[in-house]
Parts: sequence; structure tokens; C-alpha cells
Amino acid sequence: MDWLVAKKFIAQALAADSVQLLETIPGLGNEVSGIEKYLGPAFTVVLGLAAAIAVVQFAYGGLLHMMSELPSGKSNGTGKMKSAVWGLILLLAAWLILNEINPDLVKLSNIFGGSSS
Repeated sequence: MDWLVAKKFIAQALAADSVQLLETIPGLGNEVSGIEKYLGPAFTVVLGLAAAIAVVQFAYGGLLHMMSELPSGKSNGTGKMKSAVWGLILLLAAWLILNEINPDLVKLSNIFGGSSS
């Protein structure tokens, strides 16, 4: 039943010409026309959160590596650090490749059919 409510909400959000926000978003103001302008900053925030999580994971792996006296604990910490670095590289590479091929690919206005600006 919840998916019906979510589907209805998403359909209304996509069909709306303008959305009145309850809180001001820096750089957007109180009113947003088109969902792509609302989700654009969210896309940037998600990329930042992914990078922050990778840094925390790297630090946790470093702590595991330093605090463990067993070789298995050290390899577990090293594995977490390697995974965090590969995650950051993958995140950056995906964005760079899409941006290099066509900068419009990373703009959300093209995904949601809004006007390109």
C-alpha cells in the first residue's frame, strides 16, 4: 500500500510546475520550478556523503590495522582501506567519464526532461 502513496507523490512532484519549499535551500530560494533544480543539489550532497563515508571507512580500516596484533586483523583493516580507496576512485571515475563524454549527462535537467540551463 505504501508504494501506491509513493508512486502518487512522485507523479505529482514530476507534474508540478513549481514547488513551494518549507525551508530555504541555499542557492535555490523558497520556490523551485522543476524537480531537476530541486534534485541537482541533492545529487551533489549524495556525492559528498559517499566521499565522506569512504573517508570514515578508510579511517576505520586504519584503526583496525593499527590496533590489531593478529595478521588476520591487519589484513582485514588493509582490506577496508583498499575498498574505501577503490570506492572513491570508482565514484570519481564514473563522474569524470560521464562529464568528459558529454557534460549534459551529469545534469539532472536532461534526465527529468526539464529545460537545460
